[in-house]
Amino acid sequence: MGPLSPINDLAGVLIQQYSNDLEETLEMLVQQELAEAKEEGLKGVQRFVYNNSNSKKNKYDLMAISTETAGKLLQGEFKTIEQLATHKYETKNML
Repeated sequence: MGPLSPINDLAGVLIQQYSNDLEETLEMLVQQELAEAKEEGLKGVQRFVYNNSNSKKNKYDLMAISTETAGKLLQGEFKTIEQLATHKYETKNML
């Protein structure tokens, strides 16, 4: 682009910074909305998940688990969602 190349580069940097700032702001808004939904209880969280289920970046889902599994989750027995889901599947198939 000749003499306009530095301006083009600067514009690219500014646009990238704006995009990053926008993403951070949107993430903060989603987290704030989730915190407010938690205060409303189960119905509030269900509504939040339903309203955000089509989001590409923020994928939320609900999983029904037993009281026993919830206890193990709170005790830190599961390190990943996959471990939790596998335990839930194995427990269901043992019944």
